[in-house]
Amino acid sequence: FRHDKLVQVWMQIMRFAGVPCAAEEEGVVAGSHKRPDVVIKQSDASGPTWTDVRANLSTSLTNCRRSASDPGYANRQGDLLKNADWSDLAESQGAGFFALSFEAHGRMGVPAETLLNRLANTSGSTIVERSGFLRWARALLHVTNMRGVAAVLRETTPIQSGPHLLRPVLETAAPRACLRSISLAHDPAPVDFPRHDLA
Repeated sequence: FRHDKLVQVWMQIMRFAGVPCAAEEEGVVAGSHKRPDVVIKQSDASGPTWTDVRANLSTSLTNCRRSASDPGYANRQGDLLKNADWSDLAESQGAGFFALSFEAHGRMGVPAETLLNRLANTSGSTIVERSGFLRWARALLHVTNMRGVAAVLRETTPIQSGPHLLRPVLETAAPRACLRSISLAHDPAPVDFPRHDLA
């Protein structure tokens, strides 16, 4: 869900910038069934550009320790994996390649930021236009990313939705203390005092 939605949003951003593009086209990669997520079409100024989206998890077993001290580590690892899969293929066909990485908490990878800035330069001729484009595009990407993360959390949460009673921790009631009644009145036995004859 998260990956597919991010692909759709990147397409929307590219088209808004006036860049012709297509998603997961067949036959783009010669001699292979692989399909880049989004292909930016060839123009007079440059050849085609392939892009592939990757959703990275900074808290995964392989990324968690380094991500805690090195912000963006998960994205860089994801970019390395994407480049290993795509860069040589793209270069052999005269195409450029961008790995579009996103961490679960919202950080974008450096190649994704680079492409976004290039699209901003294409979208408008003034600083105000480019700045507005970047604010809109970043907001759209971050909201889409977080909605995808929330969808994953909802699917895996152990707590049911709606009003439900939580299962009691103790299956049986705690035993009550047994109290006995105690008489507080003290009624000592009568004492016979000796009687003296005063007569």
